[in-house]
Amino acid sequence: MNQLLLLLFSAVFVYAIVRYRRRLLTEDCTRLNFEAFDGDVMQLGETFVAKRRLTQTPTQSIVCIHGFLEDMRYFTELYQDPSIELILVTNSGYHCPFTTKDLGKPAWERGIPNPHAPYTIEYDAHAFGLAAINLATTSNVRLHGHSRGGAVVLDAVRQRQKELGGCEVVLEAAVLPQAKAFMGRSMRLPKVAEWFTPISLGLVAKVPFYWYAGTVLSPLNRRKKELLPGLWNNAKTQSVVVENIKNMADWGFKTDYSIFDYIKKGTFLIGESDYILDRQTMIDSAERAHSGFDIIYTENSSHFVSLDDPKYARSLAEKAALKPKGKNKQTKAKPKSILPKRGVS
Repeated sequence: MNQLLLLLFSAVFVYAIVRYRRRLLTEDCTRLNFEAFDGDVMQLGETFVAKRRLTQTPTQSIVCIHGFLEDMRYFTELYQDPSIELILVTNSGYHCPFTTKDLGKPAWERGIPNPHAPYTIEYDAHAFGLAAINLATTSNVRLHGHSRGGAVVLDAVRQRQKELGGCEVVLEAAVLPQAKAFMGRSMRLPKVAEWFTPISLGLVAKVPFYWYAGTVLSPLNRRKKELLPGLWNNAKTQSVVVENIKNMADWGFKTDYSIFDYIKKGTFLIGESDYILDRQTMIDSAERAHSGFDIIYTENSSHFVSLDDPKYARSLAEKAALKPKGKNKQTKAKPKSILPKRGVS
């Protein structure tokens, strides 16, 4: 009798867990994050694009895409200079943090179906490339991607090398080819861990922000306290998050260092510490890029470099506004075999 009751209890428990996971995967996450934005917001498939209203003739265009679980607000304070034509792109399947009351659907997007599966780096790269080509009006275009957004920028240039290959790129604490998650762990989760991901994230979302922020997200400041507590409410469903995780692992594994060769000039911004991605393998990957890339080791910074200290990205923008465009001389990426081993700096 006791064994039968135990078996019955176990079956009910497993059924409840399966139902709870299924509900988490499909249930809409409430849109909680909002910021006033003066500009146009439009939709490209499952992606939102926003372009800030110009108040003067722009000297350069900066097209940005945020990282995993983040939103477009990551860049709004960073690039406040009115001489910048600011264009922002979301991850597919994410909420837009700006009002969508007058949402536009651009004519230039019609007839160009996105050939990639939604919620992937490749899908977002397609939308990002369309936005950059059709919305940037200056000849001085910079592409800025943070974390997963860095991989989106790389893939966008690979997909549209003819149109975007001459743009300067900023890869901030980026997901790069062959790089890994924190402490050198593979981004590819074991099947059991992957199955429990929606449940794990659902539980983490209920943990008060201040319990973990001081350790994992330090140094804290006003802007980080405004943006980061809302990380768990940016994706529309948990199924989007699960697909993001799987695809980041697949993209990083299958993409080799030759993807850097599609870009003429770029900059890697590396945080002083990083509790999200593995800093050492990020540096190893960045050093495989050709000589047209610079690596900046930022100070007093975390995975969220531009939230910790905006000066690095802003200084790059200021230099670009002053520097005349010209051809960038570059050498090919260094083979892995000739690079010396280094410790974490």
